[in-house]
Amino acid sequence: MPETFPAIAIGSSSKRKRSNRVLSTDFGDGYQLTAPDGLNTAVEEWDLKFDKYNKDDIDTITAFLDARGSTEHFLWTPPDEVTAKKWRQDGEYDVAFDGPLTRSLSVTIKRVYIL
Repeated sequence: MPETFPAIAIGSSSKRKRSNRVLSTDFGDGYQLTAPDGLNTAVEEWDLKFDKYNKDDIDTITAFLDARGSTEHFLWTPPDEVTAKKWRQDGEYDVAFDGPLTRSLSVTIKRVYIL
């Protein structure tokens, strides 16, 4: 069973990107044929921002991400939703040192479809 992302509210500058995977073929007469690419065609990712948070909260999040190393998925419930979905960190995360006791963190996570 995957672990759950720490219960720390995301910052207001966080944003969601959503698209659909589509296969497309163009023909010489201008005709185009499109079809869904697979069963789960929705591509969803979040750019999570935690601006000027308590150092301990940022340390909790970075320890959680480091333990997964961008390879293991985890559960996270997006804002205004009630059901947790499976996500994986997409690449690196950035931490800014804002003061002796505050930090900022940004990380991109992508939705994954794993049994």
